[in-house]
Amino acid sequence: MMEIDGLAVTSPARTWLDLASVLDLDDLVVAGDFLVCGYNRSHRFIQQIRRLARGRCRRNCRILEGCRNA
Repeated sequence: MMEIDGLAVTSPARTWLDLASVLDLDDLVVAGDFLVCGYNRSHRFIQQIRRLARGRCRRNCRILEGCRNA
């Protein structure tokens, strides 16, 4: 969690992982591309994804593997 203008919100990486359970792969890639380009922190974003994904469900891990191998 992080705070923006006094509101508690999830981080971009956490939001992307949450979207992985409801979006198809193409839409998930579009969302990830937006988050990486929008924040211009691709290395940090990817590190956060890896850290957060360690405890996530298998579906999200399969999606991450598919993105990495694409």
